[in-house]
This record gives sequence, C-alpha cells and structure tokens, in this order.
Amino acid sequence: VKEAQAKWLLKIETLLGESYGKLGKHKTPSEMALLAWAVLDALTFAGGLGVPTLTHHCIAVIANGEASAVLDSNGRLDRKKIDHFIMETSRLYPAVTEVPFLRSGKREVISIGMQSREKAVWGDDADTWKLRPLPLYHENLNAFAEFAHPTRSCPGKGLSLAIIRGFLKQLNEYSWSNVDTSKPLKANGFRFPEFTIRLSSPSSSS
Repeated sequence: VKEAQAKWLLKIETLLGESYGKLGKHKTPSEMALLAWAVLDALTFAGGLGVPTLTHHCIAVIANGEASAVLDSNGRLDRKKIDHFIMETSRLYPAVTEVPFLRSGKREVISIGMQSREKAVWGDDADTWKLRPLPLYHENLNAFAEFAHPTRSCPGKGLSLAIIRGFLKQLNEYSWSNVDTSKPLKANGFRFPEFTIRLSSPSSSS
C-alpha cells in the first residue's frame, strides 16, 4: 500500500509541477508535497459523502411510501428492481446537486438537480418518484456527472452503486420501520432530514 501511495504522490507532484510551470509559478518541495497529499486525499475520499447520502435517500423513499411501487406485499424492496430503484432515487434526490467548473475564465455551475427534474425530459410528473423506462435513465441521468468529459465524470460510480446495492440487499433481510412517525418524512428540496430506523428480526421469506 505504501509503495502504491508513494507512486501516486510522485505522479501527482510531477503533474502539479508541470501545471504550475506553465503558469510561471513555482512551489517549494514541501509545498508540492502538501498539495499532492491534498489531491490524493480528495480523489480517495471523493465519494465519502455521496454514497451515504444516496443510501439515506433510498431508505427515505421506502420509509415515506414514495417507492411503494417497488415493494412486495411484505413491504420489502423487489430485488429484481433494486438498480432501477436506485436510478430513480438518484434522479429525484441526487447526492450531488451542482457541479462547478470554469469556462473562459468564468465560474459556472451545472445544476444536476434541476436537470433531473426537467419536465421536457422526464415528463410532466418529473417531480414525482416513479420508475421510468430504463433507456431514459441511460440517456439522461446525470447523477454521477455522466455528461462530463471521461476524465471528469465520477470515477467511483460502479463502486458507489455496488455499495448501495449491497446495503439495500442486506437491509432487505430485516423488517424495519421509521422510529419517529409523528411527522411526515419529506425532502427539503433534494435532501431528506435525518431520521432513525429500527430493525426487527431477519425476514424468513428473504
């Protein structure tokens, strides 16, 4: 691990040095080392919030009944529709709602959240959780910055989906419920508030 770490740090330092050189700026070796560590940490932990946020949203739409169409008679997620379920949830409640970038020296922001609810693309019920034709997601879903240049789109998309899928399958083994039912579990825009679930015994039918 340390050898791989050192290899990547050296590669990043080299690239940063070339970039700063083109700008006519130079950094000391210690400054370059700190910058390289910052870049490596950013790349390594880029999905640190995205995965739990989207997982949180997936649990929320089950708990509040929005995703009832993909639940069986026991209130459990249909295993055959898990990926479809994740795609629709990430469309309506994306973990990352905005992506900033520079164009012609000006900072602009792409609103993934707004695009994901564009009625011209998703239909008049774009603000509603509903499974839509799979090709529509493949062509238009931008929850993982699929629109970006290949080197800028989310490099951890596959791993993120695998983690969320695995978690949901494991959760499906249990009966569970939202602890606080005194108030509706609703999203504030693209985000759900914190809530607690209580697990019961494993499902005998799973």
